[in-house]
Amino acid sequence: MRSSKIPGLPNVEKPSATKDAADLNKELSKIFKAPSTNEFSFENGGIENAENTYQQYVKWCADLIANGGRARVVSATIANRYRYADGLSEEMSGFDVRAKEIKKEFDKSIEEKRSLSNFYLAKKYVVYWETAMTLMPDDKVFAENHDIATKLVSEMGTLEQVKAKANANNNDRLLSVKIPAAIRKDANTENIFKKAFKEEGWNETISIVNLRDNDWKIVKNNITGVILGRTQTASIATKNQKGDCILYTFTIMQDYTGSGYQTNAHRSSHNAVPMACENIK
Repeated sequence: MRSSKIPGLPNVEKPSATKDAADLNKELSKIFKAPSTNEFSFENGGIENAENTYQQYVKWCADLIANGGRARVVSATIANRYRYADGLSEEMSGFDVRAKEIKKEFDKSIEEKRSLSNFYLAKKYVVYWETAMTLMPDDKVFAENHDIATKLVSEMGTLEQVKAKANANNNDRLLSVKIPAAIRKDANTENIFKKAFKEEGWNETISIVNLRDNDWKIVKNNITGVILGRTQTASIATKNQKGDCILYTFTIMQDYTGSGYQTNAHRSSHNAVPMACENIK
């Protein structure tokens, strides 16, 4: 059975409701795929890539609405061929919780890239729910979710405010890192730490070495009990080639020779956190 003609276009066949519903559902699956920060990657292309991704999504939604999206949804519903896209079904319930999670991560972010990814995610949600609200105005949850997303973007502020907040968070974190006080002072042991640190080849300038142990700790084999060496730990503050300051918890080990311990030491373990250079005193 032939489908009817499209009014005003006598030689063009109007798709059947069944065929158009199938096409519509494919389009909706694409548009209402569950949003993610992974879409707005700053690794390749930076902010321009994120902005282009967002604008492309805005265009997809605008094109669907402009090309009779609402009427197509009604037609598919009447034909009993319309269904919610999987992503939409997942997102529509509990979006208030999702928005709070995004805001919580945004508020504590110390990286511009991460903050901007959440910012663009929130902006996408505004368009996401606006599109759902336009296509299916009878479903009040879409309008409610649109209000939540709009409020979320408003709380985040402008692009520059998003960057400023991330940088302020990072500065606060750097300022919160303090160098632990030395348990004792011993120039010889401090020099052993300095030498072991420099041998790692990180090309960082050592500012402070604060010893964290009162004495060496003997290390034995867990099974045989044979002495392997002895360790000490120190807090070491440094500045790298870029001018960033770092606080290390640095443990060294002097290997046991059978009759004593080696004079030199090597790194046994360490961890590192960035810190404000002004806290190196």
